[in-house]
Amino acid sequence: LLHWHADPETATLPVVVVSADATAQQHDAALEAGALRYLTKPVNVAEVLAVVDELMEQTHTRFG
Repeated sequence: LLHWHADPETATLPVVVVSADATAQQHDAALEAGALRYLTKPVNVAEVLAVVDELMEQTHTRFG
């Protein structure tokens, strides 16, 4: 994630991490590295779609 945020072409892309690791340490590390959301497996499809919709709306609002 740190490389993505350093590159001007990808710096504004919203990142959602999906992981089997449900520990608070991993969750916090992903958010500190720049992820906007951290979901654990097995994922709930409705939750994934809601997160994607939310992030797309935020991105659209910011960048028109």
